[in-house]
Amino acid sequence: MPDAAQTLLTLDECIGDALSSDADSYFSAKGAIYETLNRNREALQEYDTAYYIFKNPLQLYNKARIYDTELKSPRTALRYYRLYRAGRKDTVITAEAAAMKYTADRIKQLESWEAAGRKTATP
Repeated sequence: MPDAAQTLLTLDECIGDALSSDADSYFSAKGAIYETLNRNREALQEYDTAYYIFKNPLQLYNKARIYDTELKSPRTALRYYRLYRAGRKDTVITAEAAAMKYTADRIKQLESWEAAGRKTATP
């Protein structure tokens, strides 16, 4: 008999397989609406759920944007920008070319900010 942890993993896999690939778009749409309503935590939950189920790196980009521009959490934003780029490095699609360019530039800016913070924090 499988243990509970394995059973949960199997059920998660079954749920993911049962969901239509269109559901990724639905989670994204809900996230975008929450962003419009300035309900960023709910938007993050929608993007996180979509990523967990479908592993679409664009959801990581959506999360990075919120952490960067709305929640003013540059370290967390940097982490999600990097994860997005790592997930897309071999599969860049034309529709995301602008996002890839933006994230490359933004990562450089945030890394510079982070490095400057380390220099000023050193006694």
